Amino acid sequence: MLQSLTKRQVLTILLGLIAGSIWFLYNLSLPSIYRGEGCCDVQQYFALSQGTLSSVASHSSFRVFGYPLILHIYNALFSDPQLAARLIELTQLLVAFASSAFLFYALRFSGLPVPFISLALLLSHPGLTSAASLRITDSLATSIFSIAIGVMAMLFNGHQRTRALFFALGILLGILPTLRPSFGPLIFTTLPLILIGMFHRSLTQARNPLFALGKTSILVGIFCLGFLPPLAKLAFNCKSATGKYALIDPATSAQHGAGSITWGFHYIRLWSVVSEHGFKNFNVVRNSTFDNCNVEPPHLAQGLLKCYSGHWREVPEQILNKTISLSDNYHLNSYASEITPQWVVWYNRFFNAITFIGLFSAIYLLARGTIQRRFLSTAFTIPALVYVAIQVNMHIETRYMFPVTPLFFLLSCTSISLIRKSPPIWRTLGAVCILALAALFFQRITMWDSLPIVAM
Repeated sequence: MLQSLTKRQVLTILLGLIAGSIWFLYNLSLPSIYRGEGCCDVQQYFALSQGTLSSVASHSSFRVFGYPLILHIYNALFSDPQLAARLIELTQLLVAFASSAFLFYALRFSGLPVPFISLALLLSHPGLTSAASLRITDSLATSIFSIAIGVMAMLFNGHQRTRALFFALGILLGILPTLRPSFGPLIFTTLPLILIGMFHRSLTQARNPLFALGKTSILVGIFCLGFLPPLAKLAFNCKSATGKYALIDPATSAQHGAGSITWGFHYIRLWSVVSEHGFKNFNVVRNSTFDNCNVEPPHLAQGLLKCYSGHWREVPEQILNKTISLSDNYHLNSYASEITPQWVVWYNRFFNAITFIGLFSAIYLLARGTIQRRFLSTAFTIPALVYVAIQVNMHIETRYMFPVTPLFFLLSCTSISLIRKSPPIWRTLGAVCILALAALFFQRITMWDSLPIVAM
């Protein structure tokens, strides 16, 4: 791929890398408290990374062992804590760059006309490069999920290194829950898609159901070699801590889930406020339509459906509003809301609007592939769409949209490229749809900007 790039394309990518690196360094220059140092999630992950390698790897709680283990390894390799911290953050940035480039390549391999300018813009994405400067799970989880989506795109579009890619996909999907257990439901709903997809591909190639079943069984075994060990470690850790085989303690999961769903009903925005002395409070913008809804553990699904059934007319608007709100990551980072300049707010929102449009681009491409009887070629978008469907009901903080941001960003630019090459009537219709989505995005966020902010 690198050999086929023109000088202009190389220059475009280099500019994206430079812009992303500058934004990363800008975030590193912030006072440490505004990068979560000494409070919040960063402090908790650091505390969990202390101890022996065995004790860190055996930990089980709402904070799973994956990221603390990474922190522990870096701190063990480098005696200077500041050096270890900077190297962790630099690693996260480089992995973010590499995963974006891989996803771009995978989408191009699948036949989508992803423009090179979209890769440059993605490399410079302020939300993703800011996340890389924080020692929390957002950046690595986003990168690993992006690579997994890229691998699926290559598998579903006929890449010949099937076994190697299947093993890699197993490792990637196995690692994700060790960073964030919230990926568990998504991964287990993705597995049937992968199996059906590979059986269909094998059947298409061989025209022999028994051969296809045998080949798929072999691939499943290879996949499990990568997938099961990390999940087994999570389950055994949980068994040792709580007496139950699970990714995390079900009672803890239900408690946090109920609180998060209830916040999503009561507020349309929520962000943390950190002062120079540490964590201060959460600021929220209220959601008047659903503010009488509450969900209690352990019956999360029942509570969610009960609230939706009591406000069934407002459910579509609630889902749309929460999707827009999740997409609107406008602070410098999760801890720097108090020092985010206004120009940064609107700089971020240029990228956020593209991500929001990309959600509908993914739906369009999936529908287009299905209509053209090429469902499998675009089925790699399904895990991302399922992820959004889960998060829209479960969370309200904008960082939960990060894992799908690279894919949606590239697909948004791809849809623009496809529209430009369409016949005039479809070009006009596509342009109108994109402008309408952008107008809707900015209309809602500016409306919420004018609402009172409440300290919680």
